[in-house]
Amino acid sequence: MPQLAALTSLRFFAALSIAIFHLQGIGFGAPYEPLALGVSFFFVLSGFVLTYAYGGRGDVKLRSFFVNRLARIWPAHLVTAAVALAFFHSGMIYSADWYPYVLTNLFMLHAWVPTSGHVFSLNAVTWSISAEMAFYAAFPLVLMTRKPLVLFGAVLGATIASVVMPDYGPVLGRTDMWALSPQVFIQQSPMVRFVEFVAGVMVGRLWLVGWRMPLGDTWMTVVEILALGAVFAFGVTALTVRGALGIQLRELGLWYSQSGGFVWFCLLVFVFAHQDGAISRALGHPTLVLLGKVSFSFYMVHLLVMMWAQRENWVAQFGYGGAGFAITVLSAGAAFALWYFVEVPAQRLLTARARVILAKPA
Repeated sequence: MPQLAALTSLRFFAALSIAIFHLQGIGFGAPYEPLALGVSFFFVLSGFVLTYAYGGRGDVKLRSFFVNRLARIWPAHLVTAAVALAFFHSGMIYSADWYPYVLTNLFMLHAWVPTSGHVFSLNAVTWSISAEMAFYAAFPLVLMTRKPLVLFGAVLGATIASVVMPDYGPVLGRTDMWALSPQVFIQQSPMVRFVEFVAGVMVGRLWLVGWRMPLGDTWMTVVEILALGAVFAFGVTALTVRGALGIQLRELGLWYSQSGGFVWFCLLVFVFAHQDGAISRALGHPTLVLLGKVSFSFYMVHLLVMMWAQRENWVAQFGYGGAGFAITVLSAGAAFALWYFVEVPAQRLLTARARVILAKPA
């Protein structure tokens, strides 16, 4: 299948927006929540790309598929988890009481436990790849359905029901890190975020059956601008809509501000998959494509670098601008090292060994 260079490059900008969101929390005031919407884009894009890569068929070879998915994300996760343990949570290594929490994280199951202590354990950003692992597990079944739109409607309905029907009451925003948190459930649970992944799969299936926008270069560029504008408009209005829903629908408002943009991310992915407009061609530049390939490693390391900077009080030493610049440069360097020395070779090694094992006669 042809490489979707524009979508690869967009991954970098999504990861960068998340890093800026976290950077604000280090010393630049309160984080602006819409910047974290890059995670929603990743979930939608993941569903689309997997469907694109596996041909939209229901005959995925399960062992090969799961090995490839593990090889894609687990090595970087293990390395960053080890760094987090060594430099920020070393006490967990010496106390057996912490082992269940550490093991849950290492096996990427922590997003399933709706407490902030589990979900944000070790390298906090890895809650999203824990959710991704759940999506990967369900992906072959999602492909097998013969009525994808019915499935999507069922998932969307179940998601909204799980958000609005329970009486969460005053516990929605509880801060006890080991207490069950409805807010964490709504924002980080794979059960709730699954609809974004399924939406991406649906767009992928429409793409594979021939849905296209037969527009020329000029009009396709206009559509690209409109798609980007729709995402931007959602970002700047999401919190306003959340507030307008008020106390009576506060859970739905919270879900909307976190996940409700999947419609516009689906549009964005579909439009830029064409790679026909001027913006797509610009995104196809080799430098941006490389940054897109490194974006997962950047996502995995940036918060660890920020934690180090916060502990060493870089803002006091270098000022906000100097600290932000140093964090960005160090994160970029660490990301490239993780990608070049861990992510790429580990993926090649694990997938090659898996092919050898799977090729042996039973």
